[in-house]
Amino acid sequence: FTVDASAQLQGKKSMMNHEKELPLQRTTTPEFREKLQQVYDSYIQIKDALIQSDSITSKATAFVLLQQLKNTPKNALTNRESIKEWKVIYEKIRKISTAISSEEKIQQQRVYFKDLSTQLIDAVLTFGINEVAFQQYCPMADSDKGAYWLSKSKKVLNPYFGKSMLKCGEVKQVIHNQNP
Repeated sequence: FTVDASAQLQGKKSMMNHEKELPLQRTTTPEFREKLQQVYDSYIQIKDALIQSDSITSKATAFVLLQQLKNTPKNALTNRESIKEWKVIYEKIRKISTAISSEEKIQQQRVYFKDLSTQLIDAVLTFGINEVAFQQYCPMADSDKGAYWLSKSKKVLNPYFGKSMLKCGEVKQVIHNQNP
C-alpha cells in the first residue's frame, strides 16, 4: 500500500486511480447523430421493457432498433477512421439486436442486452447523441461479473434483474456528448 500511495501522489497509475481509457469522440454530421439518437431511444425502450420483465416489448423494440440502425447514414461520417469504427460497432449491434428480436425468454434477452449495452456505450462515447446519457453499473449482474447499461436518468432502474433487484447499481459516468 505504501508503493500505491506513492504512485497516487505522483499522479501515476495505482490501485485507486486506474481510469479506463475512453474512446476518442469523432466528429459527425447532425444527420448521423440524429439517426444514432433514434437507435439510442430504441435501446432505452428495450432497457425499460427489461426492467418490467416484458419480453414481448423487448423483442418487438429490438426489431425497431434494427430498422433504425439500417437508416444510419455511413456516408455522413467525416473520415475513414470513423467509418471503420462505425462499421465494427454497427455489425455488432445488428447481430445482437437480431438475437434479441428473435428471443422469447427474458433471461436470454438480458444476456444479449449486456452485449448490446457495451456496443451502445461505445457508439455514444465515440460518435455522440443529442442528450446527456448516464452509464450505470450493477456488480451482481451476469453471475456477479457485473454489467453496464445506459440510461436517460440518474435514477438507477436495473434491467438485468427486473423488479427483484430494481435499484441495484450505480451511475458510473455521465456522458455529456459535446460533439457539435
